[in-house]
Amino acid sequence: MTTITLLEHQFQYNIIYQKNRKTIKIKIDSPTQIEITAPTGYPRKAIEEMLTHKSTWLIKQLDTLAIMAKNPVNKTLTEGAQLLFLGQPRKLTILNTALETAVALSDETIEVRIAANAPPLATVLFEWYVKNAGTTLAEKTKYWATQIGVQPQRLTIRDQKTRWGSCSTRGNINYNWRIIMAPEEIIDYLVVHELCHLEHPNHSLCFWQLVERFIPDCKARRHWLRENGSLFSGIFS
Repeated sequence: MTTITLLEHQFQYNIIYQKNRKTIKIKIDSPTQIEITAPTGYPRKAIEEMLTHKSTWLIKQLDTLAIMAKNPVNKTLTEGAQLLFLGQPRKLTILNTALETAVALSDETIEVRIAANAPPLATVLFEWYVKNAGTTLAEKTKYWATQIGVQPQRLTIRDQKTRWGSCSTRGNINYNWRIIMAPEEIIDYLVVHELCHLEHPNHSLCFWQLVERFIPDCKARRHWLRENGSLFSGIFS
């Protein structure tokens, strides 16, 4: 293990060299440790320069993992539980009210006011998450479609178990609403990924080159989603 300091944060990293590997892979093992997989002979100095370049993003992910480790997220829908929204754990607060049922978001909490005739708490929160997912994904799809120069035909929010998104041959894009629990940079990656399928309906080299043009660290974001996506399926399933 080698120690490195990025933006006044100190953590350790380990390099695993692979003979036939052509790219660099970053794996966040814990809030203080990172694993790097690199081609054999790849200079350590170049790796540290890459870590420095990605320092802001890395530290944000490490901090999020530290919070999650201290306060397990998406386990229950009870008072005080930690729920993820846009990558940040929020404390669930439940209040009874004579007024209409509503959900309010702050930097630290998701406050649910439940009226006497309200649906179950799980239904209220599910509908709130889906609504926010629809709004956020519509805005991001519109923005990135303009940047890439493509035009999707239709956008649909779905409750999928195994896929984060898809793009049909007709130009229709589907998103899994649970992605609203992920950090915004991960949502941006997913949106760009699906929009690029409008140009390349496959996972060819040309497709990945197009994704990387707009999301230079797309491989790291893709890996983060693979490693942490299970956090988003702990509730409402």
